[in-house]
Amino acid sequence: FWYSKDFIKELLPAVLSEDWKRIQESFTGGGAPKAPNESGDWMAYAADVRTAYETLDDDDRKLVDLFYVNDVHGQILMEASGRPTIRAAEMAANRAVGKMVKFLGGERPKFYENDVVVKPEQDNEEKEEYDIH
Repeated sequence: FWYSKDFIKELLPAVLSEDWKRIQESFTGGGAPKAPNESGDWMAYAADVRTAYETLDDDDRKLVDLFYVNDVHGQILMEASGRPTIRAAEMAANRAVGKMVKFLGGERPKFYENDVVVKPEQDNEEKEEYDIH
C-alpha cells in the first residue's frame, strides 16, 4: 500500500480527533465497508497516519493541525505559524505532510509504458523491455 499526500490529508481530521466512526465513513462514503484484505483496513491506515504525525516536530504538528484539521487559513495561519507570508505557511504545512508520506515509505513509484531495464551483467545493447499493459 502506498500513501499519498491527498490520502493523508483526507484522513487527518478523523485520525487526530480519534473519531473512529468518522474514519470509517471517510473510507466507505457512508456505505458498507470493504473487507480488510480489499484495502478496507482503515484502522491500520489510521494508526499509520497517527504514527507519522507523531514523528513530526512540534512546529510541523502545529501547522498540520491548524491547516488540515482545524481549517485555519489566511492571516491567522500565517500569524500562528510565524511564517512571513500566507503562502509560506501553507507550503510549510504541505511539506510537513510530505514528511509524513516519506516516513510511511514514500509515494508510489512512477512507471511508464515500455520502461527499459538493463541488468548489471548485460551490455547496454541487450535490454529487456517491460510493457505494463
